[in-house]
Amino acid sequence: MAGDVNATGAAEWRGRLSALIGRGPVCASVVGLLLGLLLGATPAGAAMHDEKTCKALKLEHAELLRAGIKENMTNGPQWALDHLKPDEIRQIARYLNLDETIMFRCPGSKKPKIKSKIQPVVHKKP
Repeated sequence: MAGDVNATGAAEWRGRLSALIGRGPVCASVVGLLLGLLLGATPAGAAMHDEKTCKALKLEHAELLRAGIKENMTNGPQWALDHLKPDEIRQIARYLNLDETIMFRCPGSKKPKIKSKIQPVVHKKP
């Protein structure tokens, strides 16, 4: 569940949400809210959540999945910015925030495996 999100994709979404700032005053306020949720929600070294809190977070996470949040994310951040309503973009930000919170602050959650597309540079001696 929480480990399903590709960590690279989540970072791409966060970066693209910041692109909304240049699209007018309404979008700027939406971006401010989203960035506040994404960047400031969890201080470094935050304590683990208790089981009851984690259960509530996982329930909200599952509800967003059932509502089709993944379908809104499949075409990428730029498509979402061009085609989705501000409320739908807020739902994506909430989903990403929930996903990270569950992964890192709920005991027993699986951590994502980051797959790098970058190949290491091998230096050959002349």
